[in-house]
Amino acid sequence: MLNYWCAEAKSNSSWIWKFLLNLRPMAKALIRCNLGDGLSASFWYENWTPLGPLIDLFGESRPSFLGVPINATVAEACDSRGWILPSSRSRNQNAITLRNHLLSIPSPSQANGPDNYEWEVDNHSSSNFSTKLTWNYFRPREETKLWVPAVWFKNSVPKHAFTFWIANLDRLPVRSRLHEWGMQLSSVCGLCNSNVETRDHLLLHCNFVEEIWHHVMRRLGQPPCIFADWSILISWLLSKTPTISSTLKRITAQSTIYMIWKERNIRYHDNVSATSAVVFNQIDRSIKDILLTRRFRLGCSRLLSQWFSHA
Repeated sequence: MLNYWCAEAKSNSSWIWKFLLNLRPMAKALIRCNLGDGLSASFWYENWTPLGPLIDLFGESRPSFLGVPINATVAEACDSRGWILPSSRSRNQNAITLRNHLLSIPSPSQANGPDNYEWEVDNHSSSNFSTKLTWNYFRPREETKLWVPAVWFKNSVPKHAFTFWIANLDRLPVRSRLHEWGMQLSSVCGLCNSNVETRDHLLLHCNFVEEIWHHVMRRLGQPPCIFADWSILISWLLSKTPTISSTLKRITAQSTIYMIWKERNIRYHDNVSATSAVVFNQIDRSIKDILLTRRFRLGCSRLLSQWFSHA
């Protein structure tokens, strides 16, 4: 019978078999064998002792040291008298530990029934495979970031949310970053031609961009506001404003960031520029289209009227 734990991939093996073989290091840490008759449990590769898989404890060259073949089952590590034990004179500490453990447990017997297996993840054992526990084990969740609702929310526009997310992580290829990467170009902002183009400058502080934000805030019925840094913008998006829907604030902010970034790229790549009023008109048109297509969705029925209320 083919032993999964020591099988080798052949040139004519299917890709899925090769893939399953590559999963062995992860799988052996999660499969716990409860010893019964020992006829199916691998002596070396399966996790049937508190010591873990013995092959990890002794290494590939040690099976000959104990006199148990590499492909042996647990039952084959016994004879009529019981366990085949490491020599009591051995100076190998791992061998002494294994000997002491084997002396403390009965040898496998058919009276115990067949070996059975459990899927063990973070001290949670189950006779069935658990997709959720396994996924969380290999892909542990970090604590939810406070900024998540400002970036990913229902009724957002995917391309706007993505650009906003990259900006939030400060990963946009602004000129200051490109200059740090060694690119031979000016780090001066292409919108105002006066300051270094960082994320906060380009999207919040540039004179050209400040005019756009003034237009945006006026349309939201808010006083002109200059965000000191990106964290202030995120705090504003997460805060509750009595006269404005949180969804409208986030859609508007993401559309604004997207259009500013788009205008910046058009200037660099197409050598065409627009005024701040024209860019705001593009934002206005974009938001109207977004809200119009979402007017029948839950929580969006009044957003278009809110946007028009301060036109």
